[in-house]
Amino acid sequence: MTDQVTSDLDIAVIGMACRFPGASSVEAFWQNLRDGVESVSVFSDEELRAQGVSAETLADPAYVKAGAVLSDVESRSTVSSWRRGGRPWNGRATTPSGTAARSASSEARAGATGSSS
Repeated sequence: MTDQVTSDLDIAVIGMACRFPGASSVEAFWQNLRDGVESVSVFSDEELRAQGVSAETLADPAYVKAGAVLSDVESRSTVSSWRRGGRPWNGRATTPSGTAARSASSEARAGATGSSS
């Protein structure tokens, strides 16, 4: 077992970032919670058909025509990553969720260190 040395000078650097529908920052998220903002989108049949939802699915009474949409997330393909000189793992990690996670991580780090980038 290792003895751990502590002092009154020990600190923790904490940063937060988040992405939620209708809120692309921690501040916007809390503002939406305070204001009771509904962030679930309801889609028309036309919007759903344009996204490839079948007529059979649209007619199903159990099908929910709503969802939570992250509006500020971009998706990049593996090919576009390679064209920009990206590394192989950049291409694999550029799904919309990977892009959002990397962006939030950068923002949390910047918030924790007080830097602007």
